[in-house]
This record gives sequence, C-alpha cells and structure tokens, in this order.
Amino acid sequence: MEKPKMSSSHRHPTLRPRALAVVLAIGLGLGGVARVQAQSLQELYQTARGYDASYLATRASVEAAQYRYDQARGLRLPQIGLG
Repeated sequence: MEKPKMSSSHRHPTLRPRALAVVLAIGLGLGGVARVQAQSLQELYQTARGYDASYLATRASVEAAQYRYDQARGLRLPQIGLG
C-alpha cells in the first residue's frame, strides 16, 4: 500500500536560501534607511536648536551662572603669593 502524498499546503513552510537572502537584504536595507533618517532628524534638531532664541538665551544664562559660580569658588580657595 502506498503512502498518501501530502499536498503542498500540509508541508512545513521553509524559505529557500535565495528567498531568505532576499528577505534579510530587505530587512537590513530598511534598517539602514531608518538609521540614516534618524541621523538626519538628529542633525535637523541640533541645527534648529542653534537658531532658537529662547534656547540660546537659557544656555547663555546657564553659562553665565556657571562662570559666576567658578569666580565665587575661586575667591574661597587658598591664595599663593610669590615674592
């Protein structure tokens, strides 16, 4: 008695090596595009921040406060005099 042949719908799904390579290439390609896009968005954000007046004013204020802190701290440190 012969074994009944299984139809193609009953077989386990497997990818051929070429199909697997194509799927991997597409996946890696899309990942590369997303990475490039993210870098571009990050660069756009950084550039836009460089022209934002409120951001630049806040940044200047923080830098000025840090400078004043360093000056005040320097006055409290011991002084060494030569001569």
